Amino acid sequence: MTASSPPIEVAFPDLQRWAAGNAGLPYVWTFAGHGAGPHVLVQALTHGNEVCGAIALDWLLNEAFRPLRGTLTLCFANVGAYQRFDRADPFGSRCVDEDFNRLWTPEVLDGPRNSADLTRARALRPLYDGVDYLLDLHSMTDRCPPLAMAGRSRAPCRHGRRAMFPQPPPAAL
Repeated sequence: MTASSPPIEVAFPDLQRWAAGNAGLPYVWTFAGHGAGPHVLVQALTHGNEVCGAIALDWLLNEAFRPLRGTLTLCFANVGAYQRFDRADPFGSRCVDEDFNRLWTPEVLDGPRNSADLTRARALRPLYDGVDYLLDLHSMTDRCPPLAMAGRSRAPCRHGRRAMFPQPPPAAL
């Protein structure tokens, strides 16, 4: 950890109780509401050292949160990296072999190489291909204002800025 990086001081939940899942994939839980609606997937742990999403999903599962309509899937994505977390080296557990965020092109997913992170991405791909909306929760390790990104189009970003920030958003958006 560098002197400029704040320590990660939140408790990391024990996710082993969610390992079995109920959607045919480890650490993936899917619940259907009573009415029609979209399939929304909320993902935590794109990076193993970004615990806030895992805390949120752990809470949702523990509280037996269920959608009224549509389908909700809760996914702990890169659990292998999360299980390696070391407070003395928080960036060492960002991934196992490679950045989970950089695996999502057909060339990579369908290509010949292999890694622990890529194996998990390939297992999750059919699930992701079937959802209507994906909310990927990340944590920041640097002191900065909250941010949100929405697709590649500028319009959702402008809308998100108006909805989320009472003051001008950071330049990264």
